[in-house]
Amino acid sequence: MNGEVEEGEDVDFTDYFWGFACYVVYADVASGNYEVLNWFDDMDSDPDDLEDKSFSYVLDFQNFALYFSSDGSVNVSGGSMTFNGEYLAILDMFLDFDGDTEDVDIEEVSGYGTMGCN
Repeated sequence: MNGEVEEGEDVDFTDYFWGFACYVVYADVASGNYEVLNWFDDMDSDPDDLEDKSFSYVLDFQNFALYFSSDGSVNVSGGSMTFNGEYLAILDMFLDFDGDTEDVDIEEVSGYGTMGCN
């Protein structure tokens, strides 16, 4: 932060880190389009059935939500990966959850994004 915060000033983690996203492709050499697994339907599949599939998850620190991919595709091209599809969103995950699963608000939302990869 190089002295940008004055002594005694509160620093909020979410001022600097808005979230964390992860795209995963099950392929030896990733290139092209990969169908997205549904986290809740396909993750118990035989590991051999995961080849040439993908998934994504996002942890949103601004809105305290967690997103698991449920449909769509991940495209790997050159030095980037692009997700386009649907997420199952667990909203207000850290604010309202008291251990009772009836308190969890889950919605299906559209999502997209691109990140660099090597």
